Amino acid sequence: MKPILNIPIPFAGGLYDKDTKLIKFGYREYDSYTGRWTSKDPIDFNGGSLNLYGYVLGDPVNLIDFNGLEWQISGGVSGSMGVGIFGGGGTSVGITSNGRFFIRVTANTQAGGGIYGGVGANLGISHSDCPSESGIKTETQAIGSADIALFYSFGGSIEGSSLTNIGIANGIGGYFGVGGGVRISGGVSTTTTITSPTIGEMWEWVTSPFRK
Repeated sequence: MKPILNIPIPFAGGLYDKDTKLIKFGYREYDSYTGRWTSKDPIDFNGGSLNLYGYVLGDPVNLIDFNGLEWQISGGVSGSMGVGIFGGGGTSVGITSNGRFFIRVTANTQAGGGIYGGVGANLGISHSDCPSESGIKTETQAIGSADIALFYSFGGSIEGSSLTNIGIANGIGGYFGVGGGVRISGGVSTTTTITSPTIGEMWEWVTSPFRK
């Protein structure tokens, strides 16, 4: 007789709990018997839907939600220079996974080993444990960087949780440009972000005058 292998991972990757009969998705649990979530979306209305008990705008075939929260991707320009103590900054534009556009201006101060100077294009991806909101927000984060350059400059950075409001960004970034030197350093980064309403909210505003 062949053994029976029960894999407790149903559609969309949740983990089935045979005791509670609920499907766990990390931040929420789904009751397949009633067809409802047992709690509201943890990012509230920032998910782009008025239904806080919904999932990926009711389209799980074409849309995914890794953990019910928010991801951000951005690109722009940045630069840094110093000997032992490094100052730098940059600006970038991007979009969040819930459909918000943003402009981000960053200034950082770091201390470490090496001598370095460079400027170039950057690309980053980060994760937020709390939703971004439309408007202007300034926060301070811990940051670590490693760079090497001999005319062509390559580098990367890791950002930790916000020191003033946990969740603005936990992620990685990299850039390519021109410069010279080598360094490994760590410090703090102050970021000011201007964020738009979600695409869904902007569409509602545009189309609302034409509705009866």
